[in-house]
Amino acid sequence: MTISFSKKNRLYHFVGLFCLSMLGCQKKDRYLSVTQYGNYLYGVLQTDSVKKTKKLIGDIGLRLSNFDSEKSKLTGPVDTFSPSPNPDSLVSLVDLLPNNNEIEGWSHVQPPKTYNGRELYYDVPFGNPQLYFRYGFQKQVHVEFQSPKLGGRPLILAEVFDLGTAANAYSLFSSTRLPQDQYRMIGSKMAAEMDDRLLFCKGQYLVDIEMYEYATAINQAVTDIAEKIEEQIMDINDGHLSEVPLISVLPVENHILHSTYLNLDQNLPSRYWPLSNLLTDINPKSVFRTYNDRHTEYSNAAYHGFVMEFTDKESASQYLESIQDKLVDHYGSDAADKIGSQGTSEIMMKYRTNQ
Repeated sequence: MTISFSKKNRLYHFVGLFCLSMLGCQKKDRYLSVTQYGNYLYGVLQTDSVKKTKKLIGDIGLRLSNFDSEKSKLTGPVDTFSPSPNPDSLVSLVDLLPNNNEIEGWSHVQPPKTYNGRELYYDVPFGNPQLYFRYGFQKQVHVEFQSPKLGGRPLILAEVFDLGTAANAYSLFSSTRLPQDQYRMIGSKMAAEMDDRLLFCKGQYLVDIEMYEYATAINQAVTDIAEKIEEQIMDINDGHLSEVPLISVLPVENHILHSTYLNLDQNLPSRYWPLSNLLTDINPKSVFRTYNDRHTEYSNAAYHGFVMEFTDKESASQYLESIQDKLVDHYGSDAADKIGSQGTSEIMMKYRTNQ
């Protein structure tokens, strides 16, 4: 049988794609390592080699030891997730919003409205008002903006949520933003651009500004509104995450920008699999950060470092044992191999994934 040059090329192309798809479907080894240090558990997940796993977990362990040593020098117990002093306690939440006609060419549709406690309106961003309650929701203020040049109809919604502490605000912000979001500076803060909205946190406040329609003038007004709100919020920790000191335990080398995730007591996002499958009954205070040695954005080469804080050493020990038991129960010897163990203080598991 004779095959023309063009048909032969198509055949080679098909065979090449088939081989690539088969390679893509091959299971790959990934590693999860968890170590105990006092009342902390720290570790690494989704790494593709033992060497990489040991390097990052060694770096975290050293930083955690130094962190704990510095903390012990302070008088009295230190809660690494404690509320920051509140410089805005005497500031009305409404005062954080731009005044009527303060943004050139834009005015309020109606005067700002405020919701307190459980009165939070049902149509909150992302359609989950209970999420805000879980993160310490205290109060919300919002106002819509219109522009006579653009038809005089509501085009922008600006909201400010008071979540009580900087830790609550940052935790909600870090759990809401997505890896594919774009980021830009709003004053001294990095904001996430999420399709039709701009989201950032400062101090104990989460700021969410939504565009009902897209146009260059509307986008510019969103920026102006965001900058005005950011300017109005006082923050003694401005420019830092010192309100959550435990974040400093995770190294910054090779980390993906804006990937730090602070979890106070929620279920972990699925991107932290298999821990997200294992830690569903008890959710300790924890910090995660994503790394990629290739200095690119999120990909199959990305992996995570984490540290969890417990009330005491015994609780951490029990949790470590629970993780080990669940790994074996959920994945068995075919899906996960215990390749390293040092008593009850450290476990390392190898599991296989299509990712």
